[in-house]
Amino acid sequence: MTLVKLSSKGQLVIPSAIRHAAGLASGDKLDIRLVDGEVHIEVVRKTKNKKAASSTRAPRTQVTQAKARPAQAAAQHTATVQESMDILLTINGAMCACLVDTRSGMVLGQAGGGVDLEVAAAGNTELVRAKLKTMHDLEMDDDIEDILITLGAQYHIIRPMAQFENLFLYVVLDKLKANLAMARRKVQEVEQILRT
Repeated sequence: MTLVKLSSKGQLVIPSAIRHAAGLASGDKLDIRLVDGEVHIEVVRKTKNKKAASSTRAPRTQVTQAKARPAQAAAQHTATVQESMDILLTINGAMCACLVDTRSGMVLGQAGGGVDLEVAAAGNTELVRAKLKTMHDLEMDDDIEDILITLGAQYHIIRPMAQFENLFLYVVLDKLKANLAMARRKVQEVEQILRT
């Protein structure tokens, strides 16, 4: 979880890792609304077609809870980046996990050890980019669900996130302790509940 402090003027600084992951730049406009006790912040993108609406809301959102709503939280469970990394470490045989930005190769959240996740994130970013380029070159109109790398002693799962196109989850498992089918399912579940 990333905590930010509201200034006396009502300002807050969005951490750089989140700005990079959301593709935010100086001067971008944000739509801020209070919805059922939660503060919703959405990126507003300009359209290039002047006949179309003057702006569109990007699906990338950062939600900060202003008050607890237990009944709704149970129905729509979400997890922060750190909570998601901790959930991934509950997988049998899990050694480490991280969330990676494919544009920069930066680790946005991590848990566990045994592997240098900064180096792994940079290398796996190149792998994901290469696969996406190959799919484009082959004119394959499809999405990558996950990439599995099998080593002598480990499984490495790379799962690009459908709702955040520039992010992927990376999990390293001890091959002797892990159930690969269950691990892939758990990574998919975490992808669905992760909020950035």
